[in-house]
Amino acid sequence: MSSALRRSTRARTSYDRAENANADQCALFELMAVPDYRDVLLLELDTALLHRFRVSRAIRRWIDPILGGRGVTAADVSAGIHVRVLHRLCAMENRVVRLARGEYELEGDYRNAAHNSNTAHPAGPNSVPAWREGYGPLKIAAGVTLIGQEGVVLSGKQARLELQAEGVSFDSVHFPQRVMILYGGSATMTKCTSTGTTVVQPRASLVMEDCRVFGSAQWGVQCGGKLTATRCTVEDSGNAGTYHGVFVTDHVASAMLVDCVIRNNGYSGVTCKRGEVTLKGGLVTGNGAGVRAIAGGKITVAKAEEGKPQTVCKDNGGHDWATGYGGRDWGTEGAGSEIIGIPQEKINV
Repeated sequence: MSSALRRSTRARTSYDRAENANADQCALFELMAVPDYRDVLLLELDTALLHRFRVSRAIRRWIDPILGGRGVTAADVSAGIHVRVLHRLCAMENRVVRLARGEYELEGDYRNAAHNSNTAHPAGPNSVPAWREGYGPLKIAAGVTLIGQEGVVLSGKQARLELQAEGVSFDSVHFPQRVMILYGGSATMTKCTSTGTTVVQPRASLVMEDCRVFGSAQWGVQCGGKLTATRCTVEDSGNAGTYHGVFVTDHVASAMLVDCVIRNNGYSGVTCKRGEVTLKGGLVTGNGAGVRAIAGGKITVAKAEEGKPQTVCKDNGGHDWATGYGGRDWGTEGAGSEIIGIPQEKINV
């Protein structure tokens, strides 16, 4: 065969492949335009179609806007593909993702090759899994907003949320496990609930509005960064004498608690170990102890907004207001600790 003929044959073959790919793409696009077909096809998009098609990148470019516009639908929940769709949507920056009612069970077993592709070395609890798409902790891109409703629950072994992106928002979502805002991350939670510890690492920030944290086995909220909580409730968390409702733990940490209710937590309602806490209105009651500043922590009780009640701290098991009273955990680390805005005769009594 001459070189010219070989070139012509290769060109014809490439053209045929492109024609077939385009035909496949057009056919798939037509199917995706029909909701009943689309919801079934989404089950295979991230495995068979997107990985096998030669035009997979092109397909992703026009599939992603479809996904971004539709959110997670009731049909996705019925078909059992809602978790995979959620993973895909959360990877797209600056998206508003509406969640249909349902339980979103986040799976991820590092020993299961179908979940973890890191098979080069024996898997172990301290290894770093290479999660396949749709498995492992939920990774959320910058600027993503998840809007849930009553009955939207993140559950499963990987239901803990570890977030490092900026500008992420959650509305009406329940978190049954730990929520951790990692170094450099920022998030807003509105009307959310959690039965796990909410952790804000140093150089991270969290804004909470109308949220409820309850029933955590450890701290309700642990803050090493910046926390602003408004009209939130932290209750029934921690074992007696061990964990606090709100715990500020770092010298660069700060927490602003506005009109919050902190009650019935195992140890103190609010403890500031280093860092700063501002209380503006709200109620601290029924805890193992009340409000405590230790190890150089500074707590300011500010005047409430006009027309709203001032901060009330009463009926706690230990001192309602205390500085340098660390008990068995911290000793008597009182140097530099202070509570401002409360008469001195009410502190440590």
